[in-house]
Amino acid sequence: MFRTDTNNSRTIRAGSNTYFFDLKETDDGKPFLVITQSRFKGEGKGHDRASLAVFPETSQEFLQTAQDMLSRLT
Repeated sequence: MFRTDTNNSRTIRAGSNTYFFDLKETDDGKPFLVITQSRFKGEGKGHDRASLAVFPETSQEFLQTAQDMLSRLT
């Protein structure tokens, strides 16, 4: 399920995983993307979270690599 939270955030729910895509800025105003995975571990066990940041300098290479790898899924 895909949900639009704001202009700068998106959320995808996939079973026990939730993926957050958030546009943020560094202290000096440089934009970057943070992708966070939150995984539900079970009742009373909480969540595991892992994040990665993608900066503009590597965003095109990141996108091309992700598209290439995703195209191999089918």
